Amino acid sequence: SRATERARLAQEAEHRIASQVRAIEDARDSAVSEVRQCSAGANEMSGKVRQLAERNEALKRELDTRIADAEQRLATEVERRQGVEARATRLEKQLLVMGER
Repeated sequence: SRATERARLAQEAEHRIASQVRAIEDARDSAVSEVRQCSAGANEMSGKVRQLAERNEALKRELDTRIADAEQRLATEVERRQGVEARATRLEKQLLVMGER
């Protein structure tokens, strides 16, 4: 009968709609899961980037310190050599004066 056919068609439509709703809900759940994973990954990468930036700054400070130390040692050595040269010059002059006597 027509009523039975309509009821069957309505039930099939209801099953199709329920199946589509389940598929949409599954897709939504999957998308939410992916967003959570991406967010966790982004947080992890952000932490790694922050750690790398901090390490980079620490290395820069260490390098600046080493350069300053090397420059100081070089300046000290230059001053020492200049002192030695000045002393040698004075001694040479004294020897010349003593030789002239």
